[in-house]
Amino acid sequence: MRASRFYAMLDERWGRLDLHAHGSTAEIRLETLRVHRNAVAFVVDSIGVAVLHGMLSWLIGHELPLSMILMDYEENMRPNFDSVLLPYPLTLGASRTAISFPAEYLDYPVMRTLEDFEQRAGQSFLFDLQADLTGSGVAEQARRLMYAALTQRRTLPMLGELSTQLHCTVPTLRRNLTRVGTSYNHIKDSCRRELALDLLRRSTISIEEISMRLGFCDSDAFRRAFREWMGMSPLKYRQAGGLRSDPQLASGAANDQSGSRKRS
Repeated sequence: MRASRFYAMLDERWGRLDLHAHGSTAEIRLETLRVHRNAVAFVVDSIGVAVLHGMLSWLIGHELPLSMILMDYEENMRPNFDSVLLPYPLTLGASRTAISFPAEYLDYPVMRTLEDFEQRAGQSFLFDLQADLTGSGVAEQARRLMYAALTQRRTLPMLGELSTQLHCTVPTLRRNLTRVGTSYNHIKDSCRRELALDLLRRSTISIEEISMRLGFCDSDAFRRAFREWMGMSPLKYRQAGGLRSDPQLASGAANDQSGSRKRS
């Protein structure tokens, strides 16, 4: 309810946020009020929903189990999302963008304080760093380990190091990743992109420092990669408030792209 009032206070520049409870099920709906629903907007909105889920889980000190992730985007957007790695079902072509979960979690008390916020690690259905990895698929485990390394300011593990951490050989790791339609480089690219978008939205650190945090050789290499991911420069993305303040920017970014690219 407080978050909903905060969105309204911003004159809906971030869109609208609403809670809907139906018996034993609750939904938090996020309406970004986008004019253009293209691949760039889809990636940003999917990450936004993940961040919302992570914040709610963090606040109550317990992973919020989702019965469904709903996205108000057409089915043809599915190749832009590594849904094979998701622990919860994803429905595209829905009439709303929302996360659905058991209503009983609305009664969980808030466990965190403002002082805790600075130390908060990224946690969501995409990057649940606190979860037990036992029994998870190898691709999900690899993704979590690599994202954890980035958020903890460590060097990204090379393929050999990653296979050691996952207790398998390099050929076995490659086969397992290929089996679910991904690869080491694809996961590395995905983790870099997700953290870059988060840092550009939530912090004021320089582009140069972000490029170092992500393990790029220099800021020019990061800028080139970001253009490949989002069809615009990181500075332009930051100035646009993560595409939320100017829906026309998302359209312009999509026009800059030469074709659809696979994104998580």
